[in-house]
Amino acid sequence: LKTTISDKRHQRFQSVLCGIQVALCTVLLMSAGLMARSLSNLRNLNTGFDRDHVVIFSVDPNVRGFNSQQNWSLQQRLIEGARTLPGVESAALAGRALMRGIGLVNAVVFPGQKGDGISNTSYNAVSPEYFDVMGMHVLEGRGFVAGDTSEDGKLANVIVNEAFVRRFFQGQNPIGRQFANGKEFTKPQFEVVGVVNDTNYRSLREIPPPIYYAYKFGPKAYPNSFILHVRTHGDPRAIIQPVRDLLRSIDPAVPFYQVATLSEEVDRSLWQERLLVALASSFGIFAMMLSAIGLYGILAYLVSARRRE
Repeated sequence: LKTTISDKRHQRFQSVLCGIQVALCTVLLMSAGLMARSLSNLRNLNTGFDRDHVVIFSVDPNVRGFNSQQNWSLQQRLIEGARTLPGVESAALAGRALMRGIGLVNAVVFPGQKGDGISNTSYNAVSPEYFDVMGMHVLEGRGFVAGDTSEDGKLANVIVNEAFVRRFFQGQNPIGRQFANGKEFTKPQFEVVGVVNDTNYRSLREIPPPIYYAYKFGPKAYPNSFILHVRTHGDPRAIIQPVRDLLRSIDPAVPFYQVATLSEEVDRSLWQERLLVALASSFGIFAMMLSAIGLYGILAYLVSARRRE
């Protein structure tokens, strides 16, 4: 009953500050929830490949100065040895691993067209077993066979994904179509022999890009670094040490410079989303604590002020 005008203004000012604080807290908590849901949706996204049963081993033969024949011998012994290990279903090679934020791109041009030289498709070199190991499916045509390896500048058979067909063939039959790299089509370099399903290439955030796959492994291929893919029946991490021992028995001087399961690579590609969720959640919880303290303070003050009443 004896509350002054200045007391009322002070109470109003406190209430306004507390209301703003609660509003900001609500916005932060809702943002954190939406980000967490987006992260969950990305993790559950269909990548187009089996992330749960594949381990990838990165090998660089250049540490030993291998020539093409020595590198091919190492690759064959690795694949054959990995297949005999308990729990291994299959093994394959690729030039690039998925979900690492990087990859090879090329500019492709077709007969009767003139390109601008700008990269318009992605590329990966793989062995014939790659699609089975990755859990991918050949939708049209066929997979790779031994004679498809591109050597000595001859026409190379390639397999493309659905996004490649949609972008460049627009519903037409892609099997047997030829194309080349560069700004202008002078002679065919590649011929499409099969189509596989779409997959993410660099990260889960991207729309699956047009990709063409070539069989670029052989005794005359340049000794680049390569990725050994091993598909297992059970837990993929259980096969890591046996494969390490296998490489050590073949050549102790050649190490794996990176080893990871595909599931780990997928999670690692989401580091930005995980960081945002962690920050938003931390700020939201901190704001909620401040709001709770503010509400408690105002209620305690109002109760004590009206206790005599």
